[in-house]
Amino acid sequence: MNKDIKMEKQAQRPYCLLNFNQAEPAYEKQIKSTTMLYQHLDELFHEPELASQAEFAKEVAECREDDKRVIWNAGCTYAMPLAVLGEDEFFIRVVTEPELMRELCERYAIRKADAIVQTLQVMQIRPEVLLFSDPFGKSGLPPLRPAVFRTLLKSAQQFLVRCIKRAYPEIKIWYRCCAASYSLAADFAEIGFDAWIPSGKTEPFAQELEDCRQFIQDELELLSVTEGQWDSLKKGTTTCV
Repeated sequence: MNKDIKMEKQAQRPYCLLNFNQAEPAYEKQIKSTTMLYQHLDELFHEPELASQAEFAKEVAECREDDKRVIWNAGCTYAMPLAVLGEDEFFIRVVTEPELMRELCERYAIRKADAIVQTLQVMQIRPEVLLFSDPFGKSGLPPLRPAVFRTLLKSAQQFLVRCIKRAYPEIKIWYRCCAASYSLAADFAEIGFDAWIPSGKTEPFAQELEDCRQFIQDELELLSVTEGQWDSLKKGTTTCV
């Protein structure tokens, strides 16, 4: 069956986007040293609270009972390092301290994977989709170069995705990032994402995205979600995805 037709049929059941990022609290103080952040990552990382997990499980069950397809918005795959260092410093250090940043992101991925699996374990009815969304650089600037992504972030994402799929293979994992990252589509498929949602302005990359769709059609679904549809998802439900 044509994938576009398949998605159209699935979309007749409205999606419900639910946020749960218990392991990613707000950080009042930024740690300026990458080494210090690496050393203190475990104590900074907040394990999911049972009460919060139970409340989230209840939300998921209620949406599923209403015949909605639940998307768990699980945040950024490198959220804590990004939040603690700050966006500017994070992307600077990706270039200036590549090896340490790779180890930091991999260590964070281990903790995030454990937290997600723990949360799924308390659920009797689980989300059908898990969504990760990442910034790939500062707004208005070129995205991460493919070589930088492959060296620093790919292994961490691969570990994260494989851990979740090993425990819950029935859950689809979607990935949302800058449309300008179209050259990484094959990498997203190799990591194990089931679908990629190009974000931001997609018009300048229309031909490249269409080429990607043809090239990776058997390995990765390329979902077209406009900013309006995305806002609708965040507000509650939509049948347009």
